[in-house]
Amino acid sequence: MTNRKYLNNPCTEIFLPSDMLKEITIVPSDAIVDGEKWYTIFAGRESSAWLRKQDRTQWYETHGKFNVNMFDVHNELFVIIRLKWAT
Repeated sequence: MTNRKYLNNPCTEIFLPSDMLKEITIVPSDAIVDGEKWYTIFAGRESSAWLRKQDRTQWYETHGKFNVNMFDVHNELFVIIRLKWAT
């Protein structure tokens, strides 16, 4: 079990290997930043590459002690991600 803090919200979640095989894994956490809603996601290889080409003000890559593609994304970009990689 991992116990970390995402976007200033405590989040305890179990990520199974099958979850990490998905192109997008949504962390059950969101936050309001400067009046706008943001989400935390784990992204696969394809979606990470795509995300890094988007407007830099719409996402932030989180670097922790685990080498994973974890991003905080703005609500508008989150909607596009959900449509593009619906699971």
